[in-house]
Formats: sequence, C-alpha cells, structure tokens
Amino acid sequence: MQKRIPLYPRNDLAKKAAKAFLLKSKISTLPVNPFALCNQHGFVIRSVSETEDLIDEIDPFDVRDNPDCDAKTYLTSAGRYIIIYDDAVMSQGRIIWTIAHEIGHIVLKHLEQFEQTEIHNGLTAVENKVLEKEADAFASEFLAPAEVLLHCHCVKKNSIIKLCGLSEEAATYKEQFLKDYKPDEKYSDINQSILRQFYNFINEKDFFQNLHYKICPVCKNYIFSSKEHFCRICGHSISEHSFTKGIAYNDGPEIGKQKRTSVCPKCHFTQDTKAGSSCSNCGASLVNQCSNTLCGMIHIGSSRHCFKCGSPTTFLLEGIISDWKSAQKTYYDRHLIRNILSNDNETGKIMDDWQYFLSLLFNDGEHTLVSSLKQSFAKIDYDTLYLYLPNFEIKEWLKNNDSVLNFLMKSIKKKLKIHILEILFLDVDLKGTVKVEL
Repeated sequence: MQKRIPLYPRNDLAKKAAKAFLLKSKISTLPVNPFALCNQHGFVIRSVSETEDLIDEIDPFDVRDNPDCDAKTYLTSAGRYIIIYDDAVMSQGRIIWTIAHEIGHIVLKHLEQFEQTEIHNGLTAVENKVLEKEADAFASEFLAPAEVLLHCHCVKKNSIIKLCGLSEEAATYKEQFLKDYKPDEKYSDINQSILRQFYNFINEKDFFQNLHYKICPVCKNYIFSSKEHFCRICGHSISEHSFTKGIAYNDGPEIGKQKRTSVCPKCHFTQDTKAGSSCSNCGASLVNQCSNTLCGMIHIGSSRHCFKCGSPTTFLLEGIISDWKSAQKTYYDRHLIRNILSNDNETGKIMDDWQYFLSLLFNDGEHTLVSSLKQSFAKIDYDTLYLYLPNFEIKEWLKNNDSVLNFLMKSIKKKLKIHILEILFLDVDLKGTVKVEL
C-alpha cells in the first residue's frame, strides 16, 4: 500500500538508513565509491552521454534540460532501478554527491512507497523538497559517516573534502553538523556496528593517506602539518616531501586527553587519574615528552623525536618504543605475514574484527592480555579460531594456559556473537608455508 509523503523530512530515518546501507554493503574505508555500490546492488547507472549514444537522441531523459537537476532515477516495471546522471558537471565531488543522493531515493523507497512521485502523478514543490531533503540527509551520512569522521579527528571542511571526496558546499554542511553532533542513544547499536566495520581503517590510520599525503623521505612517516620541522619518527629535517604511500607508525601507547597514557606501557599497571607523569608501580614515563628541557613539548605515543627541535622523546630513550628502523621492519613483516595467512585457504579466513575485539578487552581492563596479543593475527574456520603470534614465549604461555583460552572463547562469543569451540596456533616457516601447531 502506498503512503502519503510526510509533511517534514525524516532526517533521522534517512541517516539511520544510510548507516544500515553502509553495513549491508560492507563498506569499511573512505572515500565511498557510489558507482561501485550501484554495480554491487544491481542499480543500472548511465551518464547522459551514454544514453544519448544508446538511444541516438539528445538528452533523452531531460536531465540537462532542467538546470536544477543533476540526475534522475527510474523504477522499471520489472522492478529495476536506473540512474541517469549529468556527466557534463565539472565537479567530481558534486557527481559523487548526486549519485549518493539518488541511491538515497532508492534505499528510502521514495519511488515505491509514495503515489505522488514523478513516475506516478507528479510532486508539488513542497512534497519534492521533503523527499530531496531526505535524500540529502542520506547522502551526507552515507559518504561521510559522523562516527568515523570523529574517530579519525576529521571534522574540518578541508579534511572532509580530502577524506570523503565531497564538494566544498557538502563538506561545509558536514563541518557544521559535526560541531553540534551528539550521538542519539537509540542509535547506539548501529553506531557501534559502524565503528566495528571501520575499526581497522581508523586504528591502522589508513585514512592518513588521504589527509596527510606528504611523507618523510627517509622513514616514510606521514607529515601532519607545515609546522613540523623535524620528522617525529626518525628526526630527519623536513626539507622535501615524497608523494608515495607512507607508513602510519601506530605502535606507541595511546595518549589520552590528559596528555598521558592511563596504563603503564611497561608493566601495564592501571594508573590513577590524578597520578603524575611516571608509573606509580615501576616508574616508567607515562608522558611522551621532548628530552630537551628547553623545549619540553608533549607528543603522541608513537613519536620518537620532537618535530619542533629534533630531540629524542622520553618514550624512545626509555625503550618504551623501539627505534624507527625496527618499527619499520615490524610493519613490513606484519604485512607480509598477513598476506601469507590470507592466501592460506586451509585455515579459514582472516578475522578482520580481531583488533577491534582486542580493543574491547582493553576497555574491560584486560591490559596485560591485550598487550600480549597486540601483534597477533586471528583466522576463523567454522568454530575453530587460529592464532598467529610472532613472539615464541607468549605463544607457549598461551598454549599452556587453558583458563586464558577459555576466557578468549567466551569473550568472542559475548562481544562478537561468534561461537568458538577450539583455539589452535599457526606458524609460518622461512618458505612462507603455514602450519598448524599440534
């Protein structure tokens, strides 16, 4: 039964639908490619130029004839959607927005539920504005999901343009929206699912490639701003930049808003919120500070050198983080091991949620266990979990600790809704062969 068009735009409904469609489409990185999404879901998408060649008629669907229209969507009698867009539009950001907007009309079922839509009896100006506003709300959340942007610290217009591919107008709107954004409690479950799906993109700092495209020519670290005179990883003077893909050095302790880590990076002792800059248990630094007393600048956990004066940081001097060459080797080794494990079909599929799961354990206070599993990979084959740990001592400890293994299986079931009956361990030999350890 067809419905009447609502009096006001259902923006909350549209944004929730956009989140659900991101989850359904298994989108886990930005920017979103709406053209690929159309192909994935069976929506036919053609430019005006393509339709002119097919039908041998100028602007056969009257898209360019309307200066306020960049695209039109049709629902065929066979139930198939066709999107026709104006490829004469010069702004790529505007085209991306237009396609996402049309996908919004489809997902919100505007052409199916309302008898007044264009393919039926036409729309009044007020009715058309309501549906257009809903499709805009969908496109905004679909192309630039609020939770992901906030966790990437991407809240300014220029950063949103770089990360999401939006036009300046759309990015300006999103910037204003994020200033007053407060997650609605009734959408907490779907918001958490979005963060889970995008967790690796956020945690592995994959978004740096779009936001911080300049990198150090020595260690390939991303340069955050023009104010950085020295590389914060290797200490090299920043005088030139390479535009190849860089490395996100993400191996340091997480530094909170108080400019200190809440868990000792050496003994994993949880610190009192009013404690000082040293661990109350072992004395290790909780603050990553420039060792030059004349500078004393506070840095994020992975910084090895001060980007202002070039001096080493306290975390580097105390051995809390390794030197950059060791960190870079670990980075490349991890990518190599992941590729080898991914290509081994005998032990199931790589568990993309593994690091997300470890973050949940960390939030529950399981700091020592999470630290032990930080460099691990997990694979799932039906009800069997395979673990790869590069550290032999940690692997042997875990293999012989049934209580910890049982805790992991119960936690995976509780937090990820995945039922695991057995945990086995993997090894990769020098030839790149994956073996199950008995």
